[in-house]
Amino acid sequence: MSARARNIALLVAVVAVAAVVLVLLRTPSRHGAPEPDDTALADPAEASAAFEALRAAATGPALGVGDGPTRVWVCLHALAEPRCSEGRGADLVAAATAAATGHPELATGSLTLDRLAETRPGRWPRDADGHDAGRFGLEVGSAVILPWEVLTLELFRTPDDDDPPAWDEDALARAIGARGGAWDGSFQRLRTVSWAQDTVGAEPVRLYRLHPWDRADAQDPEVLASAASAAADHLASITKDDGRIAYLIDPITGRETNGQNLLRHGGSAYALVQAWERFGKPEHASAARRAIGWLLARTRSDERQGPHGGGTVRYVVESSYIKLGGAALALVAIDTFREEVGPRDAWATEADELATYLLSQQLESGAFVSFASLEPGGEPRDRDSAYYPGEAVLALTLHHELTGDPRWLEAATRGGAWLGDVRDAGIGPSGRPADHWFMIAADRLHAVTGDPRWLERGLAVAEAVQWQAERAARHTTWHRDFAGGFYDLPRSTPSSIRAEGLAATLRSCRRAGRRAPELEVLLTDAVAQVLWSQARQPVLFWSRRPAVADGGVMGGVVDPTMRNDYTQHALSAFLATEDLVRGDTSNAP
Repeated sequence: MSARARNIALLVAVVAVAAVVLVLLRTPSRHGAPEPDDTALADPAEASAAFEALRAAATGPALGVGDGPTRVWVCLHALAEPRCSEGRGADLVAAATAAATGHPELATGSLTLDRLAETRPGRWPRDADGHDAGRFGLEVGSAVILPWEVLTLELFRTPDDDDPPAWDEDALARAIGARGGAWDGSFQRLRTVSWAQDTVGAEPVRLYRLHPWDRADAQDPEVLASAASAAADHLASITKDDGRIAYLIDPITGRETNGQNLLRHGGSAYALVQAWERFGKPEHASAARRAIGWLLARTRSDERQGPHGGGTVRYVVESSYIKLGGAALALVAIDTFREEVGPRDAWATEADELATYLLSQQLESGAFVSFASLEPGGEPRDRDSAYYPGEAVLALTLHHELTGDPRWLEAATRGGAWLGDVRDAGIGPSGRPADHWFMIAADRLHAVTGDPRWLERGLAVAEAVQWQAERAARHTTWHRDFAGGFYDLPRSTPSSIRAEGLAATLRSCRRAGRRAPELEVLLTDAVAQVLWSQARQPVLFWSRRPAVADGGVMGGVVDPTMRNDYTQHALSAFLATEDLVRGDTSNAP
């Protein structure tokens, strides 16, 4: 090797080492510190004794804050704002007693108990990593914001639909000022061990942000059934008398906020039918029927033709272009309703017209036009959707299963083959879309045709999910509730949709007698992540209207907002996973 070549090789090695060092140095600053061990401060028996003592002492005379090394805050919830008091004492029981005396309102009701674990100086924004939102509080002079209040006061929030959550420093300054502090960017960073007790005598639940510390057992069919039933009840409860499903809910206040999305409405109607199939509750079927009627009132018909056929078509009108997924999800909801609830001839004409629209938008290659012109024959939008084609393939497959018409199966086969053999051809797992709708459609095609190629196509997408999961796994070193999450920060829906797709591919695997234990682990982890994001009693202290929030699924463990599709995808994932856990692979998606 020449001297020049050796120098180049040495330079490359130095740059590589420097890059690794930079990554190692940067990672702690992005995530704070690895998860601390608070075992000594988190004894469940001691927490139970503290709640019992503080409730008994609440009606006694005020004794003041007290003195001692243990510092706590006790808060009463289900009010316009939590009512909190501080106490100190020799241990947790003594401190909690000091906090409660003279506060008779603490004798009953939903309470939280925060025990100070650590305090250290902080400076904004250096010491306020978004990964830690809800895991640390702030003290500025006499003003204290407890860790979970960072989320319930919406100091770290989603600024707009589909945006990631971010800090709102103006809201933080207002909150500090309202509690007597003066915000200048300096604060004491508080870390606490938190417990919730929703009723007198109930077993306290240790908290992590706004959810239980302990991970739910995503392999327990009863846990999954309970979660699915609660999610379905929530969706049914936000379906109005006219069939409109509320799109955005603020679970803290229990109020609906502005917004609507017709594709997500269609998906939610479909999930309600799935819930009816599983639980047989009339309110789920009734809500689905109303929701489908409301959606069909927002469709339009005309004549359209494509290389493989056409005629009178129907599509959902929502924007300046026609979204392929709108017609697809409407058809999925209708045909699933006709199959499971009936009558089978309900909306038969509308279903055929929706299927015909999908056929009219299929190109010679088998690909679909994602965004067609509102005018027949007009120029489509030059943009493709990652998910609409898979939705169309699923819808056409289900329509064939219901009607027996081979046209729909031929179209579904062409579309699915294009997705698996053309769109995804030659793309490794790191670049392949985690297209859960295609995974679900491939499973249905595998069940209908018996063609093993559909299993292989589903497994190819599962490889992409596996690659993404391995890439995200490192985050769990810093936060236990990031396990099973995707993206940075983790959100519930990416985990839900991947769980739906993995469950579908695992159905195909079992049908073919093929084991895939690594996919089962991925599925369990993803569903456990979603369970952490579901609002459930007894940990709903943070909602002023728990009955509205109960069962709904939030945007994620650091995003307490609710949207109908968050709950819809979680519901479908819970049901599909429960089927697999119970060993039932016969149910359609």
